[in-house]
Amino acid sequence: FTASYELTPLLIMSLQDYSNPKDSSFFNLLKFDYNLTENSYLGLGSYLGLGNGQTSEFGKYGKIYFRSYRYYF
Repeated sequence: FTASYELTPLLIMSLQDYSNPKDSSFFNLLKFDYNLTENSYLGLGSYLGLGNGQTSEFGKYGKIYFRSYRYYF
């Protein structure tokens, strides 16, 4: 499942979900991108692996939080 939504003209939210029905694990990516200038973007987000950390596919990934800065020329 993937979805994006424009919260404001400068702020976009993106969500991606993956699941493994065999072991009931999930992987979630939530990201916010803010358009700072015409060619630069600030991003904040998280990768969340949910499930048993020992026996499930996505549970082993744990939780990761990130920020990014992109400039296009």
